Amino acid sequence: MQNGVYHHPGKKNSKEYSDITFAYMLQILNRRKLILFGSILAMLALAFVYNFFQTPVYEAVTLLKKAPGERKPDHLDRIIQQPSSDDISSEMQILQSRSVLKKVIDALKLAVMIEMIDPPNASARKYRIPLEAYLAQISKTVPTPYTPAVDFSNIQVSEKYQERMLSLEVTGNDQLELYDYDDDLLLATAKNIPGAQFTLPGLQFSVNCAAVLPGSRIVFRIQDPNLLLIKLAESISVSALKNTDMFTVTVRYPSAYLSQLIANTLVQQFQETALENNRQSVSYSFDFVNHQLEDISAKLKQAEAELSAFKRDHKIVNLDGASGEMIASLSQLEAERIKTDLELAENRNRYAALANELKQKGYFDQTFLTPGRGEKNTPFASLLEQLSNAEVERLELLQKRTAQHPDVQAVDIRIRELKSKLSQFNQNTITTYQILIGALEKKQADLEALIDQYEYRIKTLPAFETRLVNLTRQKNVYEKMFVMLLDKREEMRMSVLSALPNIVIVDPADLPRLPVAPRKLRNLLLGLLLGIFNGLGIIVLQEMQNKTFRNLSEIEDVHRVPFLAVLPRYDKPLRNKIAEAFTLDNHIAMLTEHQSGIKGAYQMLHTKLAHLHRDKKTILFSSCEENSGKTTVSTNFAVFLAGEGCRVLLVEC
Repeated sequence: MQNGVYHHPGKKNSKEYSDITFAYMLQILNRRKLILFGSILAMLALAFVYNFFQTPVYEAVTLLKKAPGERKPDHLDRIIQQPSSDDISSEMQILQSRSVLKKVIDALKLAVMIEMIDPPNASARKYRIPLEAYLAQISKTVPTPYTPAVDFSNIQVSEKYQERMLSLEVTGNDQLELYDYDDDLLLATAKNIPGAQFTLPGLQFSVNCAAVLPGSRIVFRIQDPNLLLIKLAESISVSALKNTDMFTVTVRYPSAYLSQLIANTLVQQFQETALENNRQSVSYSFDFVNHQLEDISAKLKQAEAELSAFKRDHKIVNLDGASGEMIASLSQLEAERIKTDLELAENRNRYAALANELKQKGYFDQTFLTPGRGEKNTPFASLLEQLSNAEVERLELLQKRTAQHPDVQAVDIRIRELKSKLSQFNQNTITTYQILIGALEKKQADLEALIDQYEYRIKTLPAFETRLVNLTRQKNVYEKMFVMLLDKREEMRMSVLSALPNIVIVDPADLPRLPVAPRKLRNLLLGLLLGIFNGLGIIVLQEMQNKTFRNLSEIEDVHRVPFLAVLPRYDKPLRNKIAEAFTLDNHIAMLTEHQSGIKGAYQMLHTKLAHLHRDKKTILFSSCEENSGKTTVSTNFAVFLAGEGCRVLLVEC
């Protein structure tokens, strides 16, 4: 026994789970409340530090709507089109494509980071923000030496460029000096004029520092294009709204101004890219039709001249009725043959271009063949998206590992497999072209057979009439071909010139007022909850490891012996009185005036001993260690028994 608490080294659980009550748990919490409070304060402190040091992130959202397409499907569209439940998935993929993101980076000059402005005769000021954010910031304030207007343009960064810090210094003799900031190494010089150009290995740019004071130094950094592209892609998310033809574009960025600007610029560049894709869809045919039109125009003029000369020489005005009908039918057949020839040549050109791209790249993107239709739910589009993700993953790995690293090689194998699967889909499209070309060739042969029959009939006519029929027929055929080609070319021209974006901006991005991250209140609440659960967990673990007896019934259960009495501690006045006593009465607690509570405890001990051991006359007091109270208990118990009229002999061993 120590301080009124009993210990047992072999005890595993001080309390059975079935005996645990709510009051008992409250006692544990009250006893270990410092642990709980300490855990809560620690978690709240961590949450506060995170909120304070975490860079705020702003979110700008643009709502877009897909406009209905007005393009009429051609023969190939009818063959290769596939049903899709999502009409906007292709646009969503294009919007997040590398080509669109690169245009956004170039348009907003996101590669340039202004790190520090160091004016003459003043301390430097650090910024560490993109160029556009810096320009927007200084536009709202009065110009000072700390906020000179500086601009970059014509930024060209190659794949081999290694990112580093650069310093641009304006000298007193109207010169610009470009230094490597870390090594303080002069890299290039130029005259301080608008559009001063600098060329470094893997980097070229122009700068305008006309408004910068002489002696100033501008520290900036041009970021690695691949890393910047990855970061920008991670900050953009696109999600479709269910059961609608609308979707949202969300941009999360550390700058409120840039998040809005990137969102709106992204949509603008996407619309331009979509228009370029629409133009590409007709580019295969336009050049061919334009070339054929020039050729047919020359032949038509020649045919008209020959027919006019023949009629003038022979004084003929018109053909007779039978010959006129035969010429009309033959002209119709030949016009249809020319139309078939054009379609056949157009599809052969497309077939050759796609086959060449397939041979060079291993696959080609066939989504532009059917513009205006969503393709995300098709296997081809799914593989194309996986290929794009794999290429981005490879770029991320190359920032940390070499091309020979197993992780990079594993991604390379996956990219080759995806290209192989895409090639299989492309082969189906190539086969479709081959089938279409074969059908047009058969139609061409059938038309030529019919034309041959009419030509045979023409040959049976007299020579004079045969010549007139042939000239008239030639002129009519070229005329119909010219009109048909002219209509076709104008249709393509108008399709390109009047093409409107198939994505309409419903709600442009607004300037976000408050950051979406970090969520300070949520983080504090999470810190509070984590602190509570962490504190409770520590308390539970400590209680499970605690072998201290907390009540008397546990002692009886473990030792299998009856509990006799609890002897109270001496209070402080009694301890002082015993320590300072000069008489025997004051040395024994039972003989003092403060013995009322002590007497009751010894009364209980006497009662239980009398009940359990009536025939026993000898009582032995022992303990497993010294100074545990044997003498005190035996002496006071002997005094108590004597007071009860018993004859007592106290023997100290």
